Order: sequence, then structure tokens, then C-alpha cells
Amino acid sequence: MNFKNYKKRQKFLIISFLFCILLNNLIIAYRNSVTWDELCYIGTGKYILKTGNLEYNAVGYHPPLSYYLNSLFLVPLDFKQEIYQVDDCWKNGNTILFHSGYSPILIVFLSRLPFILLSLILSLYVLRFAHKLYGAKSGLFAMFLYTFSTSILSFSNLAITDFLVTFFVFVTIYYFYNFIIDHKIKNLFLTGIFLGMAQLSKATSLVLIPLIISVALFDFYKRKKISPKINPADLIFKLFIIFFVAF
Repeated sequence: MNFKNYKKRQKFLIISFLFCILLNNLIIAYRNSVTWDELCYIGTGKYILKTGNLEYNAVGYHPPLSYYLNSLFLVPLDFKQEIYQVDDCWKNGNTILFHSGYSPILIVFLSRLPFILLSLILSLYVLRFAHKLYGAKSGLFAMFLYTFSTSILSFSNLAITDFLVTFFVFVTIYYFYNFIIDHKIKNLFLTGIFLGMAQLSKATSLVLIPLIISVALFDFYKRKKISPKINPADLIFKLFIIFFVAF
């Protein structure tokens, strides 16, 4: 994002929004107790990396990307070996939080921290997308709504799957929109990469597949009316690239 396009007051607002997002999330993440889902999810990524056990029951609930993410800052911590002997995320979560020798508050906070950082990044994507569509003031207004959205405040500081899939679905749509506008190969590959990441976040992201196909078909027929020489093989090839990169 090129901040040179913004005036001084607008830059101040952007920095203020980022500060509000960070401060609110850090306070909430530190003060709020562990949620029901987090009890199973926290430490699961570290367990999978340590054991290589993809038949772990938590993986049956959701794809593993959010588990790896919530364990990012837990890697340096030395958990007891008995944790890796039990094939149940609920029991392991309880052991990690309350019997690992580390403060439960510290473990929960470290697990939530990567999602807070993603929330900051997503706010910039919201700003950029709205700016691209409707101009700088609309981008700032969209960022304002994002910053104080109760849904964002509720989920962006939890070590669960919902915010992660929101992040990757939004970013996938952003790059796919860019591709529809400029048809640059860079945006085609970025669409595929983030589509794949979305699939690794939560099963609900499958909705992106028919959405991308439908929009690509609509764009193809729209362009074909203008230029009848466009080959359908071009559409098929581009969709193939997106899904090949994703999967």
C-alpha cells in the first residue's frame, strides 16, 4: 500500500485506527478467559508438528492451519512429554493450560497474538479494497467501521478458526477482483495461493469455489460480447491455474 497517496490527516487516522485495533485486541486477549473451543485448539499445532499425527481429533473438526498459527509463539515453550502421548485435544488443552508449568494467562495470550496481528493486516486490506473501489475517504470510512465492528472485536482476538477464514476469504476475493480488473498473472497466482490458505482454515471457505467460477464465467461472457474472438480455452486455463495453485 502506498501511503504517499494519503494526506497527513488521513495518515494520522490510519495510524490511529491501527493503534485502536492493536490496543483493544491486546487488552481483550489478556483479560478474557479461555473459550470452550480454544481449550481444544490451543497447542494443537505444536502437538501435530511434534508427533506428525494428523488423525488427532482436533483435525477432524477443522483443517489444521489455525492450529499451526495459534502455536506459533508456543514453539519456544517446553511442554511435558506426556502431552504428546494423549490423542485427545480436550485433555491436552487442559494439561497445556493448567499443568504445563506456565501461566495459563501467558499461554492463552501467546496463542491469540498471531490472530491479533492478522487483524491489523486485514484492516489494511479493507482500507485498500474500499479505496480502490470508491476512493480514499471511502477506504478510511471502511477502516473505521472495521475497527469498531463488534464482530471483529469479538473474534479477532481468539485462537479459533473463524477470524482466520474471514481473513483468507477476504484477501482471496480482493486479489480475484484485481485479476478480473487487470488480468495480470500475479493476481491470478495470488488468488490461488490465498484460496488454498482459506481451504486450510475452515471448510466454510469452500463457498469460494463456486463464487470464483461464477464470477469468472460472467466476466468471460461480458468480455466476449466486446471481443468475440476470445477463446473459452483461456477461461479454462486461468481457472485451472487458480485451482492448481490452491490445491
